[in-house]
Amino acid sequence: MNPQILVLGMHRSGTSATAGLLERMGAYFGPQDQAMPPRDVNPKGFHERMDVALLNDRILAHGESTWIDCAGFDLNRCAPAFLERMDGEIRRVIEELDQGGAWYLKDPRLCLTLPRWLRQLARPLAILVVRNPLQIARSLERRKDGPIQVGLALWELYTRSIFRSLADCPRLFLSYDRLLSDPRAVMDGLMDGMTSLGFSGLSPCPDPESWLDQEMAHHTDDEEAFRDYANPAQIRLYTYLQSEGQAGTWQEPVSRPALDALEYHATYMIEERTKLYDLIQSLSPDAAHLQELRRELAGDPAAGTLTSQALIAYRNGIHAALDSMRWRGVSAVVNTAWRMAGKPEKVLESRWLMERSDQLLQHHSALECAAFRPTVNAPLIPPPAEGRELLLTELGSRCSGDEALYVAAIRRLVEAGWAVTAWCRVPMMDTVRAAVLPVTLMTDLFMGAYEASSSLDELAGRVRDQEPFLHSVLVSTLTRMDAVAIAPGGRFLDEYALARKMVVAAVAVEQGVPVVQLPQSFGPVEAMARRGLLTDLLRHSRCVAVRDDFSHAFASEALSEPADRLVRSRDLIFAEDYPRSGAGPTYRLGVNLRVGFNGHVTEEALFAFLDRMTAKIPPGAIAVLTTTHDLPPEWTVRLRAGGLAVFPEVIRYPSYLDLIGRCDVHVTDSFHGWIFAMQADRPCAVLQPDFRSWKLQGTLAGVAPGSIPVGRGLIGADDVEGLVEEVQSLFDSPDARLRIQREILQQGRELAQIGWEQVLPFLPKVKGS
Repeated sequence: MNPQILVLGMHRSGTSATAGLLERMGAYFGPQDQAMPPRDVNPKGFHERMDVALLNDRILAHGESTWIDCAGFDLNRCAPAFLERMDGEIRRVIEELDQGGAWYLKDPRLCLTLPRWLRQLARPLAILVVRNPLQIARSLERRKDGPIQVGLALWELYTRSIFRSLADCPRLFLSYDRLLSDPRAVMDGLMDGMTSLGFSGLSPCPDPESWLDQEMAHHTDDEEAFRDYANPAQIRLYTYLQSEGQAGTWQEPVSRPALDALEYHATYMIEERTKLYDLIQSLSPDAAHLQELRRELAGDPAAGTLTSQALIAYRNGIHAALDSMRWRGVSAVVNTAWRMAGKPEKVLESRWLMERSDQLLQHHSALECAAFRPTVNAPLIPPPAEGRELLLTELGSRCSGDEALYVAAIRRLVEAGWAVTAWCRVPMMDTVRAAVLPVTLMTDLFMGAYEASSSLDELAGRVRDQEPFLHSVLVSTLTRMDAVAIAPGGRFLDEYALARKMVVAAVAVEQGVPVVQLPQSFGPVEAMARRGLLTDLLRHSRCVAVRDDFSHAFASEALSEPADRLVRSRDLIFAEDYPRSGAGPTYRLGVNLRVGFNGHVTEEALFAFLDRMTAKIPPGAIAVLTTTHDLPPEWTVRLRAGGLAVFPEVIRYPSYLDLIGRCDVHVTDSFHGWIFAMQADRPCAVLQPDFRSWKLQGTLAGVAPGSIPVGRGLIGADDVEGLVEEVQSLFDSPDARLRIQREILQQGRELAQIGWEQVLPFLPKVKGS
């Protein structure tokens, strides 16, 4: 009979080495794209599936716990509806694994969630990995996950959780120390043990020694050293494990000293996280100041050297703070938040965040992800403001266009007399602070993926069942709001699974709070479930303002032509008048690239175009920038090697206008880059692939067809020649293009203002009415 093998043991107990050996003996792991890649703490790999880790983290989070803060975790307290959904996810994993014969699962969190997995298994086999608990605790301490007493307490809690769950499940014990010293004997013992229990399906590995080596044992301690640290209950438990279940006892609750250690550590980490966040916040002005210095003084070699030294000193200070025990201690919460978001690539990225700590905004985001924890002492909900209160949601990427839209929306709402609470991510919070707007800022909590929902009722129910803490925070916030405004920016495309706007709107409708759509672009929504969810949202909205003809057609279909609620408008940033200094060097050509999601430029076409342009003008007179996503590092290196002026990081609000204003001619494949060029009064060549150009075509409404040639993007070598010719024409006669752009800008300002005036009547004070 092929076994369904569960490799069980506390983190750092040797479960990765055990799982690797099982895989070499023929146990099936599953799709390799689910494998968590190696890191420095596990250079030979974790042998953990990211989907399984995500499932276990979601179950822990539902119980208001994480892998390191789990003293109070109890599966029996989780909502039955939520557990039923998790059971369905677990069944899908197991059904896929069962196609591969004998298989294994390894994830230390299984120790805590084991009952939900065992109930789905027909032929389980538990392999309990035994390692000196002090070695485990020292390994955790080395990772800065807590002092030795906390590591021992976690080992005790995890181990007792295993035995509470196993009952009559067949089990084998495996010594990690013996595995390292004599892997062949351990492998043979596993084979014999499985045979005695009636299991088959694995074969001896021909060279276990090549897989295991002594360097995998980062810490070695003798038994006496363990007894110096352990309490009597922990000593009894380890003695039982060493006897492979033949002596001692495990039928004890987690010892009181261990629970005290875990409770103290959880409280300590909450306090330390708050201190660290305050420290990083205090450094933010320094970062902004130094970035500005670097840009302003780039032309002065002596000043540039001084600025570089200041930047290095600042970076070192950030490294010192974030590499402290405090930062490493909250990393587990950060990882959990990423996992809950259904973003496995972000789980890996969180490690990168810690190691590249000079990227301050990313660290802000990572720390704020930890705010979902219900035990955080600092209040997440700000005190009520006086007057009419409105919650403004935010969904957008880290790009200047979304920043501009969000700030413009806040400015209009404040001018209309509303007390605005901005529910947004930390990078956007920094942008709002920089705009000096009188607004209450509320950190956006992490939300899961809800793409399966097809109605607001279904979506609100999913949030209520799957994320009860998030639901309670939303309800508490919405009960004092007069209305919810859904901010422009961040299109409602099928690709967006992290739909903050949708979640806030669904709970608002559930609570009877009016919802208003500020000027939106819905994009080409093709998935029927998402179309249904969007249609339901529009039907529940008091007002729907749209930014382009494509979105107007979609809303008209959804609302059956309700003229009283459907408003045509333009981007609010059309009506903004941003200050710009115009200081700094002048470039002949500025090239604004949209990279990352929805990028429109191939490397081959880009460099072919730039090669043609550098044959006409000096490379130092060409500026390459981005207002959407940071440029790929390899592009930056290549561009700078060619002598071009490169601005590889997203230009923050509102600095992009300064730079665009210093370029005689501008080329952009970004819709908002097009608007920025008009606001900076620079002739602009526009590139947009046809299937993504609905917003751009809406911008050109009312303008003579063909007066603004719209290229299809730098997506192939055939596009280069036409763009070179158009750019040359803008150098030769810019006034013709500028005249049309000024007309579009003026028309956009008028339509944005008209649209805003039509939206305002739908934002009355409604409490008690």
